[in-house]
Amino acid sequence: MKLKLFFIFLLAIFASAAFAAASYNVTLYYFWGDGCPHCAAAEPFISGLGQKYPFLTIEKFEVWHFPENALLFVNFSNAHGVDKKGTPGMFLGGQTIIGWDSDMAGARLETLINFCHENFCPDSWEITTGTSASHGSLAVRAEELVLSLPLIGAANLNGSPLALISLSIGFLDALNPCTTWVVVYILALFVLVREQKSLALLAAAFLLTYGLIYYLVLAGWLNPLSLIGYLPISRWILGLGALGAGIYGLLSLRNGTSPTGIANPVVIQSLLLLLIVFAFSVTILEYICSSGLPDLFGRVLASQTRSPLEAQLYRFLYLLAAMSGYLLVFAISISGVSALTQAGEKNVKLAHMLAGALLLFLALMLLVFPSALQFI
Repeated sequence: MKLKLFFIFLLAIFASAAFAAASYNVTLYYFWGDGCPHCAAAEPFISGLGQKYPFLTIEKFEVWHFPENALLFVNFSNAHGVDKKGTPGMFLGGQTIIGWDSDMAGARLETLINFCHENFCPDSWEITTGTSASHGSLAVRAEELVLSLPLIGAANLNGSPLALISLSIGFLDALNPCTTWVVVYILALFVLVREQKSLALLAAAFLLTYGLIYYLVLAGWLNPLSLIGYLPISRWILGLGALGAGIYGLLSLRNGTSPTGIANPVVIQSLLLLLIVFAFSVTILEYICSSGLPDLFGRVLASQTRSPLEAQLYRFLYLLAAMSGYLLVFAISISGVSALTQAGEKNVKLAHMLAGALLLFLALMLLVFPSALQFI
């Protein structure tokens, strides 16, 4: 009897040792966009993970050019409770990381990989398809609200007033690398128009369209990924618009006299529609390429606001900060272009020549090499 108990005891020890040594294969589902600079920054790190962790499988899905992958991204996001979508998006063990920062997102991702290798985690694909019993619970510390701010560095906003958090994340969102070319397009176009009332009308159309669409997205009333299919059409409209404006800018110099600004009402109305399409495209592109900042802001709102009205007010504050860059660009453009009329004939001709050449260059990029501008 004692011998039997001894063998049972030994068996229990070996069984517990085997259980403790158990390890699991891990699958990372990685959604990215061809032309997204955050995805390009993340790519070397993501590819290196496969070599660093032999037990890790990485499934990659490009979502900007493959609608079926974009739909899959939406399904993954919905199944994991992610309201705000952006690239890159990573799903592992029932957990989600949207956006990229090598210091924070990379460290968190490796923590998840090691945890799910040593402990059982549900597969994110099974969660999405409904074949997983539950999401499980991961003993991973919640990420701190730490932002990498230009000139300042890492700033921990935990415990800060929600207004400060809204403004900080919004200002960071305004520094979007995907649409820096937009400023050049706007400035060049405004040089050719020059008339203040027309400039104010065009600026208002852009800002109102941009603000409305982004607000709907922030509030969760509009899914930006559902609009990706319209971006190639708008790209052609913007490209042809830049082509026409660029040709006009150069042809206006042919008679040797000082070129006048665009005053034809029909042309102004066409430019008005162009700026509305422009704002639509820019809003969707910036959101997709926002490195997960709207998603982060949405999680902060969900945890710290007490009423829908309060949340809407903070969304408006975030949006105001996110639009600050364009507000500044339009203010400088209108005042600067107005001053151009008193700058002398030689300077006006030079400005028209540069504006026309820049618009023709942007037309070439939009129509032939859109990925160079991070455009779909």
